[in-house]
Amino acid sequence: MFAIKRLMLIALALAALAFGAFAVAQDDDTPVQLLGAISEMTVDTITVNGVLVDVSGAQLNTALTVGAVVRVEGWLSGSTVIAWEVNGVDDDVWQPGEVELVGTLTSYTGTTMVVGGQSIDVSAAQIGAGVVVGARVKVHATLVNGAWVAREVEVFAMQGNADDDTPGDDGMMDDDEFELVGTLEQIGTQTIVVSGQTISLVGAEVEDPLLVGVLVKVHLTLVDGVLTAREVELADRQMGVDTIIIGAVTEMDDDSVTINGVVIIMSPRELQGVQVGVVLRIEAHTRADGTVMAVHVEFEGDDDNNDDSGNDNALGTPSISGQRAIEIALAVYPNATVLRLELKIEFGGILVWQVRLSNRIEMNIDATSGNILTIDRPGQDDDDNGGSSSDNGSDNSSDNGGSSSDNGGSSSDDSGSSNNNNNDDHGNDNDDDDNDDDDGGMGG
Repeated sequence: MFAIKRLMLIALALAALAFGAFAVAQDDDTPVQLLGAISEMTVDTITVNGVLVDVSGAQLNTALTVGAVVRVEGWLSGSTVIAWEVNGVDDDVWQPGEVELVGTLTSYTGTTMVVGGQSIDVSAAQIGAGVVVGARVKVHATLVNGAWVAREVEVFAMQGNADDDTPGDDGMMDDDEFELVGTLEQIGTQTIVVSGQTISLVGAEVEDPLLVGVLVKVHLTLVDGVLTAREVELADRQMGVDTIIIGAVTEMDDDSVTINGVVIIMSPRELQGVQVGVVLRIEAHTRADGTVMAVHVEFEGDDDNNDDSGNDNALGTPSISGQRAIEIALAVYPNATVLRLELKIEFGGILVWQVRLSNRIEMNIDATSGNILTIDRPGQDDDDNGGSSSDNGSDNSSDNGGSSSDNGGSSSDDSGSSNNNNNDDHGNDNDDDDNDDDDGGMGG
């Protein structure tokens, strides 16, 4: 397996001392995000953090006016960002100049917390439930006169690997390491400045081309009093991702591929080497209008019809599309986020759509009838599988028997959800209402 992972050997030069300048050779079609106020605009462009943004083809979800604070998602093309979506920013989500710190809370005394070795003033902060020493927390903070001042602290829900970290990373960190997401303000020979904080790049791995003004994510430790990066990457690699789709390409054209019945828009660079039959793993972003945009693409292999990977045509043709499977899953858990979709053979030969949702919910949906076969919520009672034992066949070990009768109904339940949400208010349990960090971190 090899990945279309835009790794570059980057020669940093002293050339970027303010917003708008950049000091690194650029790689077209790299996904990026910007967060800031519009300083200039024309009919087809806006300028944010000194970066020119082409909005001619973007979905505009907020009014564009000079001074308005916006979040831009798009592709990097040279020193210009080609926007695919522009959103407004709520006061309680994330403000320009803020950073997001994620790390282990090692000390909490009075009005001060220590996260990843960083002392943070929390005297005026909103503190979420469960914030205790030893917890992994997320802090929204601003650097004021050289000190971190927090606006909000909450438990960081994502503890594993696949849903909120760089592909291949284990997603975990030592107590003295933390993550910082903020706006890249300067690039030097051996340092960068992120939201006012100077960070050493000595020994760091730089994953992506860098452009002053965009959001970056830095894995940090404090070494002899100096913040030192282990890894630097564009924040959009995680923040724009709300769905992971794995499967063989069944159709393609100049700007998209179809996998598991889902049409995914891809850039010319991402489409290089792609052909019908190739198996891809795509981390994608779903726009407000329902269009799915690729953020990160990996080749998984060929569709050789001769393996058990769950990705080739030997599995058979599903009667319902992958998009329909997503709709069925979200009918049960409307506030959840889809993280992964895969066509597989399960339960002794049943073709299923396996849908993974936020809060580690995994749902198996019969790809022929659309019936929900199992709902797995680790650490939860079995009646989370549909509301009562009669709905799904009693428990996780027995509700996957492989027939539609296990679903507490018949194939006429084409929504895949009506007989699985009794006593559960459509599956919208308290555990699932918080829209946790599976949305990539921008939701606050």
